[in-house]
Amino acid sequence: VCSSDLIYETVELGSGSCYWERLSGLSGGFDDIIANGNPAGKALVEIKAGDEAFSSKRCGDWTYPRVLDEPLTTFVDGDWVVGDQIAPGRYRNDGDGSCYWERLAGFSGEFGDIKANDNVDGSTIVDISAKDVGFSSSRCGTWSLIDG
Repeated sequence: VCSSDLIYETVELGSGSCYWERLSGLSGGFDDIIANGNPAGKALVEIKAGDEAFSSKRCGDWTYPRVLDEPLTTFVDGDWVVGDQIAPGRYRNDGDGSCYWERLAGFSGEFGDIKANDNVDGSTIVDISAKDVGFSSSRCGTWSLIDG
């Protein structure tokens, strides 16, 4: 059992078929799954105090999130820490397919961490707030700051 909340990051997704789960027990039953994910890009997961276990497959090594000297203003799909890894501001993506994005209050994988989200076809504009803990997207392409 974890004694405090910790955030971990993986950037080595290899085959792109990463799967992770936070668990309340080890019976192997569905009721043990607190939250889970199949990230398409760089992934962040917050393991909470009280979680019994964490399991992942095909995700590579999990480490503490990188803090960049200068937050990025252009980034690709995946999970990102606002302020430490990406700068807050207004972003546009260059995707032309079905894009899903989330503004996040945390990285637990639970619905309560989603502050706002959308499924859009093609390019879209999103305001990422300095008060957001994170931002996540899949199938959106590259995001570029258009107004900081």
